[in-house]
Amino acid sequence: MSTAALDGMLVVDVGTGVPGSYCARLLADFGADVISLVDLAEGSTEPLDGDADEAALATFLGQNKRSVALDTSDERGARLWRRLVERADVVVDAGDGSGESALARHGVDVDDLIGGESPTVVVSISPFGWEGPYRGRPATDLTVAALSGWLKTLGDPDRAPVAAGFPMIDYVSGVVAAVGTLAVARAVRHGAPGRRVDVSQQEVGNRLALYPSVAARLGMTPVRRLPFPMYVEASDGYAAVNALSAQHFRDACLYMGLDAEADDPAMAANEAWRTDAAPMLQGRMDEWAKDKTRDEIFEVGQAMRIPTAIPYTLLEVLEKEHYHERGFFRPLSVGGTTVQQPRGPLLSDLSRSEWREASRRGADTDEVLTQWLPDR
Repeated sequence: MSTAALDGMLVVDVGTGVPGSYCARLLADFGADVISLVDLAEGSTEPLDGDADEAALATFLGQNKRSVALDTSDERGARLWRRLVERADVVVDAGDGSGESALARHGVDVDDLIGGESPTVVVSISPFGWEGPYRGRPATDLTVAALSGWLKTLGDPDRAPVAAGFPMIDYVSGVVAAVGTLAVARAVRHGAPGRRVDVSQQEVGNRLALYPSVAARLGMTPVRRLPFPMYVEASDGYAAVNALSAQHFRDACLYMGLDAEADDPAMAANEAWRTDAAPMLQGRMDEWAKDKTRDEIFEVGQAMRIPTAIPYTLLEVLEKEHYHERGFFRPLSVGGTTVQQPRGPLLSDLSRSEWREASRRGADTDEVLTQWLPDR
């Protein structure tokens, strides 16, 4: 039986926001012992008992973690909270967008942690980082996306920016933090001192916008302009056709019976021209698609090497054989109900073999303290 890649690594997550929780979840998926450390002095609401959205998020982010709840308003709770943080190999400190540090609120000096006898990796995720004039300012995924420049790469350039329907920067920040954690943890294992991994969500958003900004400087068609109609309305819903290259464009036109456009060298070679012709092409494409099914458009288009797809709902995704063939979804019992939860996005025998459902707050307190602080 293989050993998970991060077996033996103790990660203590003291944050409350999505970026830190997702970072810790990724580390847990590869075998780290991730402890969600809750301070009851800051509230004792059980997220698994919240509304549907809150409970679903807690179920997903809490998977493969254990939960410890301590009341730092009393001396013993404060002492154990600090000792568990000091015992950790990695501490994840990310707020909910407020810009506040949980470690700072509890009087923990990061320099003491990273320079201690057992060097610690401290992962700080905040809207603007822990240096600079915006340090400590509050933000949300939307406002960070706006201030990073990424928001202006979405939607029609002649209209207001379009917000992504998902807090993308929150989750990408978690991925960036997990990668940074592993890089620094490897260096520490080879004798380097502890380090702070400082992740600015604004900078993460700017990295997402990096390609569009470079493309604009090189005179390429702005990303917010669509060089080819993206969706066609089939008999049973929408299908996506994304013909970005000249060859894709020609093949797509031939597939849809648009022979004149396929043989027009100017349209095939000029992306801006195709963009200007999009309304005309859209009407003809919808007429072609109306008596075809989504699956037919998708499968034939793929066979012709044209980038085509079906915009599935999440419920439809749960039924697709490709995911099940790769073992992407795993059944977990949540509140007496079996739900399908996604594994980590990497298929590897170095991920953990036994998966556990999210713990209720404090459910693992005695077990964790006995294991990691036996002399408490």
